[in-house]
Amino acid sequence: MGSSDSAKLRYCKNDRKTGGYCVSADEWLPDEPFDYDWVQLSPIVGCNRLKCSSCGADLRSALGVAIPDEVDPKDAYELIGAHDLSRFTPSPSCRAYACHCLKANVTKFFQARSENDMDPGTPWHCGGHPLPSLPLVIEGVEINSETDWRQLARRSFAGELGVSLHPSVDREYGFWLQRLYRLLERLPLAAEISNAAADQALDPNPRVRLGAIVFFRLGWNEPGAERMAPALRDHPELFADVLVEGKPVTLERQMLEMLDFRIINKVGDTVAIELMRAALYRRFAPIGIQRSLYSMAEVDQKWLLEHGDQIIAAVPELWDHMQHALKSAGAPKSALADLQQRVNARRAPGASG
Repeated sequence: MGSSDSAKLRYCKNDRKTGGYCVSADEWLPDEPFDYDWVQLSPIVGCNRLKCSSCGADLRSALGVAIPDEVDPKDAYELIGAHDLSRFTPSPSCRAYACHCLKANVTKFFQARSENDMDPGTPWHCGGHPLPSLPLVIEGVEINSETDWRQLARRSFAGELGVSLHPSVDREYGFWLQRLYRLLERLPLAAEISNAAADQALDPNPRVRLGAIVFFRLGWNEPGAERMAPALRDHPELFADVLVEGKPVTLERQMLEMLDFRIINKVGDTVAIELMRAALYRRFAPIGIQRSLYSMAEVDQKWLLEHGDQIIAAVPELWDHMQHALKSAGAPKSALADLQQRVNARRAPGASG
């Protein structure tokens, strides 16, 4: 493939050599060839353009079955292509993959080609995904340059589009719009989509607000993300103690998780840091705030060292995490020793707060 051809393709994880996941029935494997894996952490997105570097075949897969030992890869490949699964074993949690030279029954997702030279995985890799163009019809939704992005964002977050991809991604209320943004991100109008998502941060419907939070958790530095921290600062009543549809984590805690991505990636979001400083003095359930100590130890170390004893006085169970976070971030031993002394002093009998 020439350089001009490959420039027209996207690769899972932006990595032509190692991109691409094989997935079980528990993860989403897109139908559209232009869908690719852009997600940083989760949910997992399977690659539907896997290619074998050994035999040159484009992989085929079948859901809900396993390839028996007696069926060789080439036969399995032909059977899947003919939609003949009669020789396969029913297995609801499995997805079967085959090329001409290799087969796999996947019940737990894995990266097709490992980055570890000692464990290269399979000879399979992402073969590249074509770019979509406008106008576009996706899951029955018409998308063009005249689309009302604010209305689309709100309807998507509210669950009013009637779109269902897979349970693993459907439960992420901002996933569908973030996926659309990623598909169109090379077009100038992409910024309109992400700004439309930010417009929903103060919507009266808590589910819509959650959709905006998830959208930017999946894309923490897209246009409009800078408006999320001020939304929490200026309207805490829309997030604190607000639960959505039985989810156990408040909108505030989910917003803080999204802001943590901005902090650790050092985008210079001073409002996010201000909010995280205040959050460290509080308890959150069922998910605590301890992981954010690692971000703050990297980005706001001087403040954390100066105020760590006050934080531990308010939330004593954070002490072990705070020490580990500061040590991992290379905090000076003298500063750590000073912090230890202040924490001990506050814990001493008769010490005032």
